[in-house]
Amino acid sequence: MLWEHEYRYFRATEAEKQKILEGLRRALEAESKVLLAVVFGSFVELESFRDVDVAVYTLDTSLDYIAKLGARLELALAIPVDVVPLTELDPYFRLAVLTRGKVVLEKTPGLYETLLSQTHDEIQLIELEKTRSAGRQKHEQ
Repeated sequence: MLWEHEYRYFRATEAEKQKILEGLRRALEAESKVLLAVVFGSFVELESFRDVDVAVYTLDTSLDYIAKLGARLELALAIPVDVVPLTELDPYFRLAVLTRGKVVLEKTPGLYETLLSQTHDEIQLIELEKTRSAGRQKHEQ
């Protein structure tokens, strides 16, 4: 059996995208557990998009909450929304999301900068460990 699934792509002007972002911000303001939201991906970077990718810093990262949040946002915007918890992302991808995405909601002042700084620190530790491991391997040869 062949599985076929067609994706619908959307096009929006900058003004239309701003309206979508404003609707998203309003919907997220009503979510008491969401403290920060960043829109990233094709919605931000391209003219056409399949969905709106939203990374959230939230007090509840359970799959159930994230899935229900995505469903509520889809109902509010009437377009597909993909929600991911920022804390669950690979640090390199998290850095790309934070630096290339658009912050649409920051309930706690300074949270964005704190997460960005923590992500940089985490990447530095990973790179330091890679350097140490490479040095040990070279020394063992």
